Amino acid sequence: MRQSRHIAGLVSVLALAVPMTAWAQSPAQTAPPLAKELMQALKKSMKAPPSTVMVTPFRLPAGDALAAQFVSELLRALKVSEGVNVVDEVSVKAALNEAALGEGAVDGVLTDVAGAFGAQALVSGSIDKQEGSYFVNVRAIVVATGVVVASAKATFGVTSERAGIEANTLAAQLRRLADRVAHGLDQADGDLRYQQVAVLPFEEMGTQTQEKQLGLLVAAELTTSLRRDHNLLVVERSQLNKVIEELSLGQTGLTDPNKTAEVGKLAGAQLLVMGTVAEAGDRYSVNARVISVTDGQVKAAEQVDLPAADLVSLSSEAVVLRTKSGAIYRSLLMPGWGQFYNREPIKGAAFVGAEVLTAGLALTFHLLGQGYASKYDKMTPPSDTQVDIDNMWDKQTTAYSRRNLLLIGLLVVHAVNILDATISGKSYDSAAPGGSSSFGLSF
Repeated sequence: MRQSRHIAGLVSVLALAVPMTAWAQSPAQTAPPLAKELMQALKKSMKAPPSTVMVTPFRLPAGDALAAQFVSELLRALKVSEGVNVVDEVSVKAALNEAALGEGAVDGVLTDVAGAFGAQALVSGSIDKQEGSYFVNVRAIVVATGVVVASAKATFGVTSERAGIEANTLAAQLRRLADRVAHGLDQADGDLRYQQVAVLPFEEMGTQTQEKQLGLLVAAELTTSLRRDHNLLVVERSQLNKVIEELSLGQTGLTDPNKTAEVGKLAGAQLLVMGTVAEAGDRYSVNARVISVTDGQVKAAEQVDLPAADLVSLSSEAVVLRTKSGAIYRSLLMPGWGQFYNREPIKGAAFVGAEVLTAGLALTFHLLGQGYASKYDKMTPPSDTQVDIDNMWDKQTTAYSRRNLLLIGLLVVHAVNILDATISGKSYDSAAPGGSSSFGLSF
């Protein structure tokens, strides 16, 4: 069940707030600016500022005191700095437990609970920990409409030097681009909550851009962020692929406004996101456009420069660029390679081991057969009895027979390896399976 959708207003807040709030070193430093950021977004989207806010229990690293402290600091900042009433944490947990709701509760159900407490806004989030750094993801939702008005991230527990670097990483820049695209989508006619969005593969301009399929990669990252962070109805990659294949469109065809509008209509989308990725020295220039399928008008345009080295590095690991045909081709060349390509290392290692073991045994019996054959050729009566000669012949025959069986087994392993790679091959919507990569991203 899809519920809340992103609304305008977040972009300007994030652009100003993230550099100064996302990289503070302690919960006490990070929480107040983040609380202010959330409240600013809520105030911009509501007729009147919320007087009561419900904060749902955050998903935290088990038993982590520093993560728990951040939540306490955030609650305190909302109460003291922003002057709003915060629904008692004990009461919230009791209500969620009574309704048998866990971390997977959908926004619509949570907003109903918040409404029961008289809250006008809902704040939910999670904190992940990696190598001493804490990564906070927070969302603010208007209870009356169920709309996500802020999807912000923050980090604490790192040095300011590292923080400044990470604030400009590829992940952060792609996330900000998605925020701006979401803002542009909301400028189109109609209620964004009930409109489907189709993100087309971006046009790839330049040799390396095409070789690394960076247009496809950027589109996949935007797809994941718009769906996961902004709760938009995004057309599935497989569905979009079918339409593109039915219309026999390549990347060139997707630049034709009439064709792209037809793709959008057949895919059931009301809004399109498309653009270009072009080489620009040590960076790639990404241009994104929001287009209305109804009238073909460009509703918004965004541009960002991404570091070339980081984007190319991401493309080398991005599962969205992996295909079933790629897995089959690799398995034809070498058993197990297709499984490693499909991100199934245990299965890949098993096929490699089976192939090496079978080939090694076949070679062993081949060499034994050659040894027995050499001895057989040198045997002459009466110095060698007929029984000894026959025994040597039998040994030679047995060794070669076993070798042949193992060679057949080698072909069977290879065939099974190809079949498995074919069956296991997938098309992904994200840079990593499940869209859970650090960058957050099936064409």
